[in-house]
Amino acid sequence: MYNMDISLNDDSQDRGDGKLQIWRTNMRQPANMCAVRNSVVNNIGRKVLIKANRGRNKVDVTEGIISATYPSVFIIQVKDAYTECSKVISFQYADVLTREVEIVLC
Repeated sequence: MYNMDISLNDDSQDRGDGKLQIWRTNMRQPANMCAVRNSVVNNIGRKVLIKANRGRNKVDVTEGIISATYPSVFIIQVKDAYTECSKVISFQYADVLTREVEIVLC
């Protein structure tokens, strides 16, 4: 299961009914999620092949560059060969962990 650390600080108050009102909670990500995020962060700027399962036997295969990472998502920049335009696709690290999205370095 996931661990939740509840930090009691000066912002916490006793509501008077025996329950403690907590203003701030810290959620930890699972170790596997951190490993996925670290591997994506280490490959920023590299070309990747993305295979995304969209459900009902629909699979999108695209090639792009990892352009940015955020705490829960990462951004892939894809250039269209026909129109010379680029588009941005975002994926969650959880999608990689559950194998809805597969990433292969090119």
